[in-house]
Amino acid sequence: MKKFLKFSSLFVAGICLFNLFLFEHVQAATKSYTISDMRSGSSGFDEISDFLASDTIDGFVDPKTGAMSFKPNQNVTRAQFAKLLLNAMGIQPQKEKQKFSDVIPSQWYADYVNTASELGIILGNTDGTFKPDNNITRGQIAAMLVRAFNGTVSFPKTTNQSFSDVSSKTTFVNEINQAASLKIIRGFEDGSFKPENPATRGQAVVMIYRTLAQEKPNIASNQEVKNVVTNYLKDVNNTYTSTDFEASRLTNVFDSYGSGYFYASGIEMIGDIKKQIQNNSQLVLQDSSKSIKADVLFLSDRYADILISNAPIPNVKNSDGKLVELENLNENGLYSLKKTANGWKIYNFKKGSDGISSPRVKKTLNYIVSKEESIKLSGVSMEDSIIDPNKPYIYMIDKKKRQLITINYENKKTKVVPLNYEPSGLSLSEDGSKLYIVNKSTKYLLSIYNPSTNAIETNLTYEVVDTQDNSGPRHVYAHDHKIFVVDGSWAPKLIVLNADTYQPIDIPKIEGIGSMVFSKDNKQFYYWYQYGWNAGWAKSNIYKYSIDGDKLTAVDNTNNRYPDLDRDPLDAPIILLEDKNLVISKTHMFDANDLSLLNIFPEPIYAASSDLNIAVGKNGVYNLTNTLQVNDFDFTGYVIQKMDFKQNDLFLFRKNGNDIIIDRMNIEEA
Repeated sequence: MKKFLKFSSLFVAGICLFNLFLFEHVQAATKSYTISDMRSGSSGFDEISDFLASDTIDGFVDPKTGAMSFKPNQNVTRAQFAKLLLNAMGIQPQKEKQKFSDVIPSQWYADYVNTASELGIILGNTDGTFKPDNNITRGQIAAMLVRAFNGTVSFPKTTNQSFSDVSSKTTFVNEINQAASLKIIRGFEDGSFKPENPATRGQAVVMIYRTLAQEKPNIASNQEVKNVVTNYLKDVNNTYTSTDFEASRLTNVFDSYGSGYFYASGIEMIGDIKKQIQNNSQLVLQDSSKSIKADVLFLSDRYADILISNAPIPNVKNSDGKLVELENLNENGLYSLKKTANGWKIYNFKKGSDGISSPRVKKTLNYIVSKEESIKLSGVSMEDSIIDPNKPYIYMIDKKKRQLITINYENKKTKVVPLNYEPSGLSLSEDGSKLYIVNKSTKYLLSIYNPSTNAIETNLTYEVVDTQDNSGPRHVYAHDHKIFVVDGSWAPKLIVLNADTYQPIDIPKIEGIGSMVFSKDNKQFYYWYQYGWNAGWAKSNIYKYSIDGDKLTAVDNTNNRYPDLDRDPLDAPIILLEDKNLVISKTHMFDANDLSLLNIFPEPIYAASSDLNIAVGKNGVYNLTNTLQVNDFDFTGYVIQKMDFKQNDLFLFRKNGNDIIIDRMNIEEA
């Protein structure tokens, strides 16, 4: 499926939807789900987009261009809000008796207003009027939301003053404070709420959305919504044949399970898949024996978010015999469901490779972060760094000045050792007695540094001759009395040396190594496979090898290949969390045993901590359990080059002009 809001080819032809909330019933065969007047990341964008995907709301469509605008800053009338609220709650308006003197039965909003009044959501004015055309205020919305959801949301009884302009004399003060306590309403930067101000369309949608996200399930069960998605996936797989897929059956699947954006984009996708298969020779199905993993991230009686992983992806074999993944049929990702009169329906899907996020799923607020005084290294061009696991030292190599820098992060003192060759990577021996620096030189592969004497002991002669292109970065890893060196750039190959004699160890040819990580017992290693550092065409995969003395044996590899497992960014390491049985590479998280895909992060991961249950990218920190972003961290403005954990300390190495800044953050669970 395609990511929501990238879909823009279905438009309402020649019809202008009169207003956002479908106050006039308009028949339209197709519609747009792309907002033309809002940008991703802007206030309310995620919530509005999700409501659009579920057909809870619609936008203004230009009859000439088909472009849809939302007009988030326009005001909302009281009648419009009544309809929006009932639509969001999935409540069908009924023919109730007239409740207010100014709500005439022939008006489009009469049934919505009367139904909301019957449910106790709307009280009206003391003179018996409702004033449907008046703009609704922010305070009135807070009151209606508390009344509407009082039975399904646990609003605390609070007298705490939440805003500077809300006092005991403010109309709806109790409801405002109750809604504020759950962060349904959040006010302005100056600490005010402005309860008498007219609410905008964007504010109205966001406040309703946040309230719905507070609901807990009363009738719905995890298994019920899991079954909807897994049954959908099984029915999709049943439409495949040995060489093709049955388009009519797939259409029926979308009819049965889909609604909103999911249905519209799915129907469009069928033609795209058909064309792709016709341009190739054979549809090749992946092993479906592994069970699909389904995790419920959010559930209420109205909405649900289900994360799917480990779903098989079909390939097509083209005329020259190469397999190409049908990315359009990659069903791993986040499914959003809505309870309708016809049962649970899938209304949106966000592919895992696009990053998993949902405004309904609450972000974790579990950490206390304290920052130590930063260390500034002036005029340093950092190529690599490593933290001593047993001592308060950081070792860093400067490629331009050809020097090794030793930093004591406790007393902030540094030592500099000149190097004879341009350094590329470094690794510390397991006992901490030697530091191995791999060089860019074609003849002197390694320089060995002794931390106790603060001097280079030797420059190891080893001429690299069997590489197609050795201009790329080199890596070095010291494990089990062996030195593993990754050399070359186009298809980086592995060289293994005995750490005592520095003699080469005969191993099978292993190429395409981008980054390696070793188990604590040194019995196995994982590496991210890449081909073509500088190529426009590239490969990417994860491999697992066993180590038995000097014998290296391939054990397994992932099915998530390039471009699904992207080659870029090249500096992202592969990470092994043995106590959680996890391997992380780029945006992907795998089971360390069988390398099955478990989850996908919104961005590439550079460091992770099992103890804190977090993974860190250059733009934020994410929960390892569900990959959702943790709010406690803000890296805005940082140009991060590398990051590492040492126990509960996160070290950030960032570039600031011509300097390197080292930030040390101590993280504790709240």
